[in-house]
Amino acid sequence: MIFDSQIEKVDDNHRIRFLNQILLWLQIYIDSKCLVN
Repeated sequence: MIFDSQIEKVDDNHRIRFLNQILLWLQIYIDSKCLVN
């Protein structure tokens, strides 16, 4: 049971990191669009 919960925790961390990457990419994309316009 303990091992399973650790795996879930790692999964959550990976998901959060992935979402942060997407948000960062979106921010950069939006910024560049604003600069072009």
